[in-house]
Amino acid sequence: MMLEERYKNLGVAFVPCETCGDPTDKTGTKRCDGCWEVEHRLADYVRYGGDVARAHLAKALYDGGEVRELSVHERHRWGACPVCHAQHGQPCSGGKGAPGAHVRRLQFAPLRVREVAVP
Repeated sequence: MMLEERYKNLGVAFVPCETCGDPTDKTGTKRCDGCWEVEHRLADYVRYGGDVARAHLAKALYDGGEVRELSVHERHRWGACPVCHAQHGQPCSGGKGAPGAHVRRLQFAPLRVREVAVP
């Protein structure tokens, strides 16, 4: 017997969750308990849980993709450089024409990435 049928006799109204579509009795937020928890607590979990929380989230989202090491060339061009403001994929403008990247940029570049298909 479905939850709606059990509570129908009690006069409880159900609406579809606006996020996942499952029936919920939360007619004010129109979110089931699971979706409400994720929407309100995920940012705090990632912010205060640090690397462990990010690892759990990445595993849940991207489990199954192939992990590979980034090449030096890729690390030198990862993300926007906070020093010279070179964009992702562009080399740092060191001014002297020497190859390389600013240390701040390298600090933010990962050593390994998980490749996943983008829908």
